[in-house]
Amino acid sequence: HANDRGPDGRWRANYADEEAVLRNVDDAFASFQEVFGRTCRSVRMGDMWTSKACLRRLYECGALYDLTLESGRRPRSFASVYPGTGSKGWRPSMVGAPLAPYQPDRKDMPGFWVAPLASYPRSDFHNPRMLLLSAYSGVATGFRRRRARQMLRPQDYYPRETRKAWIEAALAEGEQPGFCFAIRNFGDAAQIEQFLDVLMEIAKERPLKFCAPADYISLATA
Repeated sequence: HANDRGPDGRWRANYADEEAVLRNVDDAFASFQEVFGRTCRSVRMGDMWTSKACLRRLYECGALYDLTLESGRRPRSFASVYPGTGSKGWRPSMVGAPLAPYQPDRKDMPGFWVAPLASYPRSDFHNPRMLLLSAYSGVATGFRRRRARQMLRPQDYYPRETRKAWIEAALAEGEQPGFCFAIRNFGDAAQIEQFLDVLMEIAKERPLKFCAPADYISLATA
């Protein structure tokens, strides 16, 4: 997370100064090396923020896997994410993010992979808002992706059967053999438990494997 103290002395998210964000990345990698005695290989940036320069710095620091992208998210200012804090900068658009792991630059960053978190196609197109979001999705991606998507978030509340249907919808898509998801430490523990219970139900019907990012990349690109 790129946090600093604003003019009023309070903490804020500040992604407007990219050089400061990159220095923060350097400090984080140095701290990881000092504490664990090894290089950090898998990274997820805070606040779902990323940039080309950030990806390059992660690679230069020794990372091989970035799990920041959340496919389907629209751009949003951090002033609106954290109202009243004086936060600065914008979360980039992820509407056009790939659904499967990919290499952002095979030539200059060989072996470096981005693994977007999983999302599923929205089906509530009777809702006018979804029609507008889908139109935005099409325009933002050059009509490569016309339908709005929703993130799979373990900590959010959904009815059990609805949650199962959405997980199965994500697993059924042809671009990936599985999916990534982030369990947030500020989430609803009961909903996270239900999410994992639903995964166990699905595991009775089809083989599932929980794995680290390196293994996920290997399976997804085999």
